[in-house]
Amino acid sequence: MDKMIDDNEDFYDIKKQREVLVETEKMIPEVQKRLRDAVEMLELQLETIDEETEEKARALKAIEEAKVVYGNQNTLNGDSLFTDVS
Repeated sequence: MDKMIDDNEDFYDIKKQREVLVETEKMIPEVQKRLRDAVEMLELQLETIDEETEEKARALKAIEEAKVVYGNQNTLNGDSLFTDVS
């Protein structure tokens, strides 16, 4: 947005961009919660599966990839976004 302001772009475009930014920032906590909940549910489901299957391996890989992407991010209440996978 700063570039838009510096470039003297249309006031309406800047205003709309601010609105989009505010809406996006409001969505982040809910998306983090949904992601955390989904990963936790998947981890719980995987704990019930004793056999090693291709699907289980893919699920474990997805959890690990999510941890890489969202690494050390915390939720708003300070909890880690992900629990450890054994």
